[in-house]
Amino acid sequence: MTSDQEVDAVMPGSVSNPANVKIVESLLSNKKFRELFPRADPAYTYTNLLKAFAKFPALCTNQQICRKTLATMFAHFQQETDGLFYLNEINRNVYCSAWSDWVAAAYPCTSGKRYFGRGAKQLSWNYNYGAFSTAMFGEAKVLLENPELVSNTWLNFASALWFFVTPQPPKPSMQAVLDGSWTPNSNDRQANRVQGFGTTTMIINGEKECGPSPPNQNASPNRQNYYRLYADMFKVDIRGEKLDCVDMKAFDGSGSFNPSIYWAPESGCSLVNWQTAYSALTEGNYRNCKRAAQKLSP
Repeated sequence: MTSDQEVDAVMPGSVSNPANVKIVESLLSNKKFRELFPRADPAYTYTNLLKAFAKFPALCTNQQICRKTLATMFAHFQQETDGLFYLNEINRNVYCSAWSDWVAAAYPCTSGKRYFGRGAKQLSWNYNYGAFSTAMFGEAKVLLENPELVSNTWLNFASALWFFVTPQPPKPSMQAVLDGSWTPNSNDRQANRVQGFGTTTMIINGEKECGPSPPNQNASPNRQNYYRLYADMFKVDIRGEKLDCVDMKAFDGSGSFNPSIYWAPESGCSLVNWQTAYSALTEGNYRNCKRAAQKLSP
């Protein structure tokens, strides 16, 4: 990821902007951004969006993939935040999870803080704040102690882009589904998990929005309508693309994406395919795992 110093220097129209940011600017002006999101909270600025893309240089590396990326992201932004209208979730519960010992140890909730949905993706729960914080700052405590930063800084968009590029085994990243780097196997295809917008919905909120009779039956159709709208705006050909997830089964270990991308302190920090607090995709996590492993030693 790009350094924070380089991100801070990003401004609309700057000749020093990273290459992927310039591609975003070529497809989406500040004026167009405001036209697409006329009810957006003032904290969702065009500059914040550009800074977020600067942080993730693997996104929008060419115009074709960037058009599809923007159409996909914006469709989900519409559903998650009512067109960027909501900066914070209406239901502001604590969202402090301790469902396993490692979650409680790695992402301890700060007294008086709540981890309700914030930002364009509505980042929720202490373990997501902690993992995102580790990716951004090298340590979980920054956002566990200051979750408000996901609302009132450029992290309001960066949190969404982080979710977009980060796989959650057995689910691939949304980016991998979009750019074709994820290849479904026969089990995926039998479960109707194929490349297309519908699979990104399964990744985001499959248990509530996918299948024949999901709890939230309107959400996936809404996302599809938004996607059609933005695909047309950004000139993305979606003919033949699977947009729905009504016949799709949840990701499981039988799919093609089941990599060992986590360091496990209980096994001497070897790579494993189950989730721990130490993703191998985040710089410095092997060192963090070793520290955790030392604490486990008798």
